[in-house]
Amino acid sequence: MKNPQKLYQDLILEHSRHPRNYGRLEEYTHQAEEANPICGDEIRLTARIGENAQLQDIRFEGRGCALCLASASMMTDMAAGKSVEDIRKLIDTIMSVFGNGVSSGAARTLPGSFAVFREVLNYPVRVKCVLLGWRALDALITRFSETERL
Repeated sequence: MKNPQKLYQDLILEHSRHPRNYGRLEEYTHQAEEANPICGDEIRLTARIGENAQLQDIRFEGRGCALCLASASMMTDMAAGKSVEDIRKLIDTIMSVFGNGVSSGAARTLPGSFAVFREVLNYPVRVKCVLLGWRALDALITRFSETERL
């Protein structure tokens, strides 16, 4: 039998209670929103991407469960200061791991402290909670890429 308490490890609880980069940027170049109407989770991102396609600043706001908020908090820390190209690779890694499930072995590729979410793979219904902020980041980066091609 799986132990759901393993889902709520100290790092996840810390990020959900005291999220990093929480709030809305006053001056931003891009924004994106994602919601899961089934559970009520909502995430909105505001970001400033510089001329050199580098994420200069990012903030999130919204509501959700501990997994959703902690994931968004850690995601903003991981993405800050990176190039759009590196963020795309990070998004692809996260989506690949959580899209393939625990048996794929892809969970070993979770970057840094985000590996704390590995246990969520045992609870497929909770994967959407972890991915909500990442889906918003994906939308934000896609919008940036589309406008840069014009």
